[in-house]
Amino acid sequence: MSTPEIIPCDHVIAQLWEFIDGEISDERAGLIRAHLDVCAHCFPQYNFQRAFVEFVHVHGQTPIPPPPRPRVFETLLREDARPADGEDPASR
Repeated sequence: MSTPEIIPCDHVIAQLWEFIDGEISDERAGLIRAHLDVCAHCFPQYNFQRAFVEFVHVHGQTPIPPPPRPRVFETLLREDARPADGEDPASR
């Protein structure tokens, strides 16, 4: 029985994003998976990066509210455009 190829930790860490995204060959993915199965140093980094990808996938579609500055500016313009109490709108 042959001994599986040992990949150094720095090589595994450098390829984790590609591994998680399925962008590497099946052979290389198998070697990285075998390394992660036994390496207490690399597995937590893999776990974090995988959780990050899952979080972005789930929450990445959440719309981000517009920055407050334009909203405040637009509100001020609207307020400025409204006639004051008792003011003739035609005088603006």
